[in-house]
Amino acid sequence: MTHTLPVGYMECAATFTIPGEPISYENAQKLFLKWRTIAKDNGWAVVWRVELQKRGQLHWHCIIGMKDVRQDIAGIAIKTSWHKALELMGEVEYEYMGWGADPFNKVPLTGSKKLLEWNGAYIYSAHVDFMDANGARWKRYLLDHTTKVKQEQIPENIGRHWGVIGRKQFVEVLPSTVETFTPQEYAKFMRCLDRMWTPYIRHDGALFGRRRGYTVRRGKSGKTDLFTKSKPTIDRLIQWVLQQRPNTIKA
Repeated sequence: MTHTLPVGYMECAATFTIPGEPISYENAQKLFLKWRTIAKDNGWAVVWRVELQKRGQLHWHCIIGMKDVRQDIAGIAIKTSWHKALELMGEVEYEYMGWGADPFNKVPLTGSKKLLEWNGAYIYSAHVDFMDANGARWKRYLLDHTTKVKQEQIPENIGRHWGVIGRKQFVEVLPSTVETFTPQEYAKFMRCLDRMWTPYIRHDGALFGRRRGYTVRRGKSGKTDLFTKSKPTIDRLIQWVLQQRPNTIKA
C-alpha cells in the first residue's frame, strides 16, 4: 500500500503449493526458506503471504518484481525457482498433517520421499499470473487475509504470516493528497460510500420493483483500505464532506 516497484520492473503474482498429502509445518517452512534464498539470489523483490488450504497444507501467495525481463521468461523463471526449492528439500520424512478420516498409514502416492517426485509437482505446484496495470486484484486478495472472511485460512503457531524479500528495491509511494476527517466526518463519508456501492436489482415482489443487492459492510471508524477505479467520484465525495465544515476562519 505504501511502496511500489521501480520503473522497469515487471510485476507478477505467484502461488506456490506443495503437492501430495500435507507435510509438517516445520518442513513446509524449510521449503519456503529455500525458495526465499533463491529469490533473493535472483535479485527479486517479493511480498509474500502464507495461507492454510482446506486439506491442511501451507501454501504461499506472492507478488514478485523482476527487472528487465519478458513475460514468458519471467513465468519460466518463477516456476523453475519453486521446482528448485522442492528439489533442494531432498527426502522428506513423511508425516500426514491434514484433516482426513484416516490420518494413519498414509504413504505418498508415488512412494517417493522427494517432494519434486510427488504427483503433480511439476505441473501444479507453481502458478504464475501477470498483473494488471496497478495490481489491485492481487493486492486486495492479500489484504483479504486480515478480514474475518479469511480467518480460517490463517495457520497458527508458525511465526510470520507475511513478509518482504528484497526490501531495499521497493520505493516509497507518496500520496497525491492527504485529508484528515473527524470521526463524524469519516462516518458520514463511509455511509455515503457504502450507499453508492450498494447495487439495486429487479425484484417483482418489492414495492417499486427493485430491492437492494449485496451490501458492502465496512467499518464506520478506524482505517479502511479501498481499491477503486472511481477516483474522481471518491475525490468529489471527499470535497463534499469537507465543504460542510463550519467556517471558523474570519476574513
